Amino acid sequence: YTLDPTEIDNGSNDDSDGGTVTLSVSPNIFDCSDKGAVNVTLTVTDADLSSNTCSTTITVADNSNPTVKIAQANFSVSSGAGVCGTLINYPGPLFTDNCDGDQTGTLTSGLSSGSTFPIGITTVTYEYTDASGNGPIQSSFTVTVNDDILPVLSNTSNRNLSPNSGGCTYLVSGTAFDLGASDNCGIASITHNYDGGGTSLNGKSFPIGTTSVTWTVTDVNGNPNSQIVQISVSTNLGASISGPTGSTNCEGENSVFTASGSGGNPIYSYKFYVNGTEETVGVSGNTFTSNTLADGDKVKTEVTDSNACSTESSEITITIYPKPNPILYHE
Repeated sequence: YTLDPTEIDNGSNDDSDGGTVTLSVSPNIFDCSDKGAVNVTLTVTDADLSSNTCSTTITVADNSNPTVKIAQANFSVSSGAGVCGTLINYPGPLFTDNCDGDQTGTLTSGLSSGSTFPIGITTVTYEYTDASGNGPIQSSFTVTVNDDILPVLSNTSNRNLSPNSGGCTYLVSGTAFDLGASDNCGIASITHNYDGGGTSLNGKSFPIGTTSVTWTVTDVNGNPNSQIVQISVSTNLGASISGPTGSTNCEGENSVFTASGSGGNPIYSYKFYVNGTEETVGVSGNTFTSNTLADGDKVKTEVTDSNACSTESSEITITIYPKPNPILYHE
C-alpha cells in the first residue's frame, strides 16, 4: 500500500508568506510485514525550501479476504471390492491470501482425503480464514461413489434327485436347496420363480424330469444378479416279466406270466397288458394267468412303486400252437 501524505496532513501551510507548500511522508510504502502500528514523518516544504516535520502513528491493517486459487472438481468413483464404499485420496482446494500466501484450508464437513467414502454422494467443504481474521472463504465439491459390484449367489449346484413323495415327485423339505447371496453392501432380496415364486423352495414339489428354477438376488443399491438351477428328478424303477418256457404254449393251456419290480421305492403293484389292453382277469399280485391267448399276442407288465412312479417292461410275444386233432386207432 502507498500512503499519500494528504491522508495524514491536517492543514499544513506557510503563514509567513502565504505561499504554497509541498507535502511528503516517510515511509510511504507498506506491505504485510508492516501490519500494526507504524511511525511516519510528514515533511512540509515551502517555496523557499524551508521545511518542517511532524510525526504520527498509523495502523497498517489487512482487510483483504483470501480467495480460492484452485477449486477441487467434483468426481465419481466405483466401490471397492468387499467394501461398501472406497478409500479416496484427493488434493482438495487451494486458497491464497495476500499476506498468508497459498493455504489448504480446514475441513468443515464431509470426509478427509484418505478416508473410506460411502456409497452415494458426499459433499466435502473446506474453508480458510486468514491470519487477520478475514473470511471464512469456503470451497465445496462432491464425491460420488457408485456401487457397481453385483451380488454373488451361492449354493448354485444343479440337483439330481429321486422321488420321495406321492405322484412320483420330489417334495422339498427344509432350506437345503435355497440359494444364498453375499454383497459388498448387503442383500435386499432373493427370490425364485418356481411354482408361484417365493424366497424358499421348502414345500415345493418337483415332477419327474428337469425343471429350471431361476433365482434372482438384488442388493441394497438395486444391483440384480440371476442364476438358473436345474432340478432333475428321476427314478431307477425297473420292470421285468417272464412267461412260459420259450414263450410258447399250446392252445387252451394256461400261460403264466410273472412280473418283478426293482429299484424305486418298494412296495410294488403290477398291471398286465395284452396287445396294449389292460387285463384284469387272471391277475393275482405279480402273476397273470391266461388260457385264451392267441398266437402272436404281446404281453407286458407295468410296475408302480409306493411313490406312484411307474415303468413298463419289455413285451413277450407268445407263440401258441394249435392242439393236434385226435387220432383214432381200430383193432
